Amino acid sequence: IHWNNWPGSINFKLASNGSIINEQAAYEVDLDALSGSFNHLPLSGSAKVIAKNNKIKIQPSLIVLGKNRLQAQGTLGKTLNLNWDAAIQQLNVFDKQATGQILSKGTVTGSAKQPKLQGNINITSLKLLGLTVKSFAAQANADFYQAQPSLISIQGKNIAYQNFHADSLNLSLAGNNKQQTGKFSM
Repeated sequence: IHWNNWPGSINFKLASNGSIINEQAAYEVDLDALSGSFNHLPLSGSAKVIAKNNKIKIQPSLIVLGKNRLQAQGTLGKTLNLNWDAAIQQLNVFDKQATGQILSKGTVTGSAKQPKLQGNINITSLKLLGLTVKSFAAQANADFYQAQPSLISIQGKNIAYQNFHADSLNLSLAGNNKQQTGKFSM
């Protein structure tokens, strides 16, 4: 890996604390007032993560770098309630040869033993570290532990990496906890 010389000036406040009591770890990390520039793009944001009593809580967090944005909030533990929204539209901020965009949004709910996923990811015109993708879309509305129908759909066009190339890629899975069907084509 070659690390580039990325110009910029980054300012932030970072606070953290933690402890281990009765073999239970508890910690808090707070990134606040993130500002400045990175590789000639404006940078801003804040994030806070608290882990306590076998639960991780992500307070409303937002990191923005140029046109790139990552938002997350929610909890992970015995019960799940996590939301994310990401838009990576300037991949060349880290690799000058990289192009394309990645958009993703979704939620994870339910319990750790019976999670439910509802989300999507869309990739267009991607060139990154030897991987090229004209288009890729995946959607999930999955709850395989209940009798409710679930659906996972993946579609891709012109995907290449090293010696692998697929003009098209299609996968769909549907069903519930008693019966599932799937289709795959390349």
